[in-house]
Amino acid sequence: MSSNVIFTIVTSNYIPMSNILGDSIRLNQPDIDFIVFVIDGYDQAVAHCESKYNHIYVRDLAIENLNDLTFKYDLTEFCTAIKPKCFEYVFSKGFAKAIYLDPDIYVFSSINSILNELNEHPICLAPHIIYPEVNYSGHWPQGRILAAGVYNLGFVGICNTERSALFLKWWNVNLDKYCFNERSEGYFTDQKWMNFCPIYFPETLIMRDMGVDVAFWNIHEREIVKSNGSYFVKRRNSENKELTPLKFFHFSNLKFRNAANFEHFIPFSFAGIPDVIEIVEFYGKKLIESDFALYNKVPNYKYNYFENGIHINKMHRRFYRRLLDNGIKYENPFSVGEASFFSILKKNHLISNDRDNCDNVLVRSQNNSSLKFNIVKFVLRMTVKLIGFKNYNFLCRFMLWLTKYENQLFLVKDYDKLVSAEKPDAYININK
Repeated sequence: MSSNVIFTIVTSNYIPMSNILGDSIRLNQPDIDFIVFVIDGYDQAVAHCESKYNHIYVRDLAIENLNDLTFKYDLTEFCTAIKPKCFEYVFSKGFAKAIYLDPDIYVFSSINSILNELNEHPICLAPHIIYPEVNYSGHWPQGRILAAGVYNLGFVGICNTERSALFLKWWNVNLDKYCFNERSEGYFTDQKWMNFCPIYFPETLIMRDMGVDVAFWNIHEREIVKSNGSYFVKRRNSENKELTPLKFFHFSNLKFRNAANFEHFIPFSFAGIPDVIEIVEFYGKKLIESDFALYNKVPNYKYNYFENGIHINKMHRRFYRRLLDNGIKYENPFSVGEASFFSILKKNHLISNDRDNCDNVLVRSQNNSSLKFNIVKFVLRMTVKLIGFKNYNFLCRFMLWLTKYENQLFLVKDYDKLVSAEKPDAYININK
């Protein structure tokens, strides 16, 4: 066993991708251990796609509030919420340094420089972008980066110290409660919390190595150069020609199932950048060789469903979040038995009759969507005439609060008083 470890977190149908990551680590950093945390357990449907590397099922981590977390959080939220718990686990097993990498990352060269930095800094973070531009040229709007967080949490490096233990405790408590993708409240899973990290923990290292976490959000400032079979990074559109070894590329936002169809595999805005095309084609071949598209079709994420197979949608999850905030919980929120959370939702007509996910319903997928929109506009124009502009202005602000899923809990008569007790003044009185 090494004193250092890299780990990732996946659902069982992403095991082929974690195998690709593991292969890249073994090729470029063979002296480090690699662990795969699988959040949804063993599934017979993908038994033929076993992890090539040491894997641990999250259910075996003895997480006290596992049912609550898996119900109130969707897949992405839950995967990110348990990140500090996984760090704590590997440290409890004796590892001195740990690096988390998203499963859609490929390691291209040694990461010893990161491990060395962890000798001096208990926490290492990588910002989405590192160079200011007066005339910003990035493909990702800066506002989108601000909304997601300054640092990309596809990578985190931590050394096991007293300070990092305090950091993990702080991070874990907040992610247990607020690991939502809810940008209206300022949350973006685990990532937005890291904006506080260099302030609360000033010993944190903000990595400016251009070869770390190269991705589509920073490709406007980093050019990939291939030389003698190895990949390097240099400042794009700059007189500075210095080459930095590409440590790892983060292939986020690719359509992984479409690796065999390049036009549908790569985001269209990057299709005209030759160095991006080459490295994406390289990763696409790895996905094809792993049969990722085949295995990724099954199984469905087990925590997306009640025990009877009915889909849990975002409104159900946010209702449960509000109940937990008010000290109400169910031993098994996935149950469909008598007096279960499901039975209460069904009694109040809040369960869809089909097994589809109504969160996936889009405006463009609705019949006569233009007609429906015109009807809504007509009704709103009439509302302005009936109640006046001043009251309509207030109504709009009030509806911003009321239409949030948590505040729709009044639809469940059993818990109507919880919403009635809320005071939305701070949300709708814009002068406060």
